[in-house]
Amino acid sequence: MRRKTHADSHVSLSDMIGDLPSEEKLPDDAIALHQSLGRLDDRHRLPMVLFYFDDLSYRSIADALEIPVGTVMSRIARAKKMLHDSLRSQQKLQFVPKREQR
Repeated sequence: MRRKTHADSHVSLSDMIGDLPSEEKLPDDAIALHQSLGRLDDRHRLPMVLFYFDDLSYRSIADALEIPVGTVMSRIARAKKMLHDSLRSQQKLQFVPKREQR
């Protein structure tokens, strides 16, 4: 919808879901999800945010972004896989203390 009225304007993730509250108040999972969403490209992030955070239907998202419904569905599916992979790889990371050099 925004695209039709403001063809040259861009929508950032923070505009779509608001600013991230203080990290002290959020569980680690929520922070990891927010960071992973920020790493997605716009063509995958926007349909995902519109579907899950703004509760828009596939049809509404397709109309707003001027793309076919099937494309919306496949982009959301790909975005979910990318988020899953990103979050899984973050869990595998282990912080190892740096050894002192002799």
